[in-house]
Amino acid sequence: MVTKMIMKKVILLGTPFFTTELRSSLSDASIEASEYIDGTIIDDALYVYYGDSVKDKTPNYAHLSLAELAQKKMIVPIIKDLNEFYSFIPNELAAINAISIESSFEIGKLKCFILEYFGLLETNRKIFISYKRSDCMAFAHQLHDSLIAAHYKPFLDSYSIEYGVDFQEYLRHELSDSAVFIFLNTPNYEMSQFTMEELNMCNKLQMGILEIKVPGSRNYDEAKFSVQYKLPEEVTSDKTFYATIIRDIISLLENSRLEMQSFRQKALSDQLKSVYPDVIADSETNGYESPSKKCKFFPVYHIPVSLDMQTIQGYSANGLQVTGFYNGLYCRNDVRNHIEWLNGISPVKMLDITK
Repeated sequence: MVTKMIMKKVILLGTPFFTTELRSSLSDASIEASEYIDGTIIDDALYVYYGDSVKDKTPNYAHLSLAELAQKKMIVPIIKDLNEFYSFIPNELAAINAISIESSFEIGKLKCFILEYFGLLETNRKIFISYKRSDCMAFAHQLHDSLIAAHYKPFLDSYSIEYGVDFQEYLRHELSDSAVFIFLNTPNYEMSQFTMEELNMCNKLQMGILEIKVPGSRNYDEAKFSVQYKLPEEVTSDKTFYATIIRDIISLLENSRLEMQSFRQKALSDQLKSVYPDVIADSETNGYESPSKKCKFFPVYHIPVSLDMQTIQGYSANGLQVTGFYNGLYCRNDVRNHIEWLNGISPVKMLDITK
């Protein structure tokens, strides 16, 4: 993931709502959200079109083409109720999947989209759910299904492991390939060898942790830097929770993803410097460069694929060697072999800093 660290612009169109919450959520990311001034066009901005009433169906922007913005993928529609989409959103944007934000609690959904659009947040939306089955099976399944509805890709061992594979090897790989580790901290979590192994692996990878702490559960040193949500009541194996609680958990996740990514980025950069102690943080990107400025390194927060190579290849010019670096501690052997094959045919390389 590569991005220049300059002020990004979000232009608000239509009838904006929850703007105070949006601006507050973006304040730590060098992103400015402002309403459109007629006649001013910013080529590298993201335009956000709010449909809040029938008058937003037919806007009058004399110097702005919504159709052109849609064609360039520079605009996204926002609406409170998706049932009102065709009544409140202009026809030029009818082909674009809208983001629904019913209340200010869901502003993190838009925040994550904006961060991903500008390359400030990785687009990997894999979430690893670690839980003790006998404590909270139904809640884990409820959370899994709700994350899917929120456009995440959760991993739950009872759903997500293919038939005929090495269970633990597959699980370890999926954990290392996830963006966030959700830790369902229940009273008997430590009674399982496997759940404790997952938490320890998460620490070795230095992933961001969202801890959902159940009354009666203990504190773990392994989760001392986690983002924490405290469940208001105890949980049993067959108990589910109100939709508002699930909403609040996902809202906390979305508002904390950048913070958790920063935690992992620092860990990766420290590991890179242990291999190449002379690298220097690049002032214009979130990468690093050699003292000779002939090599650049960019962090990859998951198990890399060819698209990651393509993303950073734009910085490979004039003989500059560009390398992505990642933590492949628990990468499956077949995937590792594929990455090595890609390294052999691509000018961009991927470096496993654990090797």
